[in-house]
Amino acid sequence: MSVNKIASKDTNNISKIIDTDISTFSNIGNHEIEQISMARFDPNKADPTMHVLADGTTIYSTGNTWRSIITDIGMNTGKIYFETEWKTSVNNYSAVSGICNSSLDPTAYHPIASVNVVNWKSSETLLRIQGSNVSLGTSWNSTNTIIGFAVDIDNKLIWTMKDGVWLYGDPSAGTGGESFTLGPPIYIFGIVYWSGDYLYHYFENWNYTPPTGFVSPTSALV
Repeated sequence: MSVNKIASKDTNNISKIIDTDISTFSNIGNHEIEQISMARFDPNKADPTMHVLADGTTIYSTGNTWRSIITDIGMNTGKIYFETEWKTSVNNYSAVSGICNSSLDPTAYHPIASVNVVNWKSSETLLRIQGSNVSLGTSWNSTNTIIGFAVDIDNKLIWTMKDGVWLYGDPSAGTGGESFTLGPPIYIFGIVYWSGDYLYHYFENWNYTPPTGFVSPTSALV
């Protein structure tokens, strides 16, 4: 079964799905199980102070500290697009969003300069690429600001967007972009500093149209 096949079913009646498909379950292989997986933040790949809501994409902190949470499934190939948005902030706009490799330790303190990550901190005008800084000229430290990341895993290029405007280059045309050397699999990670703050991620159902050729992290798995 694929994501599309499951999505086309009446998921309000799970027993109907089971009755319809039970005869085929014995024939489902590992590859097909991977196909129905969805990229979501993994509470088992997080510092104890970092948490995720039931939707799997909204992260928050209970610790007032710089610790991380990482998605459950890494991507080995393809072009992915995702967005991040402040919805609620009770204090300061201190958050981080970006990509990492499998070596990132979510319990590490303030890992934004780590060689294992590419990220944008909300209060900074810099894209941090494995410890090196690229000037973006703007921050995203205001509620309801939406930023986006377009990641070409195969060519190791990343672009950033703020409120629908790409800040350097054009990912649809494949121009510009910043290089990184993270080896796959590539994961998405996030940090929320202040306890009670919430940071939304859009892996599907975006606010802006993805660049040409870029898909959701979930679609990249299929």
